[in-house]
Amino acid sequence: MEPSRSSQSGSFYSMLAISSMAMGLIAIISCFSPPVQLGFGACALILAYASRLKQPLTIPAVIGIVLGVISIITSVIMCVTVLYGIRMMDDPANAAFMREFLKEYQNALESLNTK
Repeated sequence: MEPSRSSQSGSFYSMLAISSMAMGLIAIISCFSPPVQLGFGACALILAYASRLKQPLTIPAVIGIVLGVISIITSVIMCVTVLYGIRMMDDPANAAFMREFLKEYQNALESLNTK
């Protein structure tokens, strides 16, 4: 007996929900690169939206949405922080502060290496 068309359709949409959850996990794990994290987070949201077209949201789709939103927010915060840091380093008024900060950082690293 062949499975009905609606059960095949339902399994497709459940696979979209599971894919959304997987993309959300990959997005959280890829926090080392904000643009990659942003892309995977957006993909998780798109897949979760596509999975709910023919059926209500499932738990994997909700997890995908949550992880996608968290990764997008994290990615935006990281990008803003990096841009702020770059602007701060370019400002001549902060040059003395940055030199002192880098000296302290270097001293801390050297103290860790000597132990």
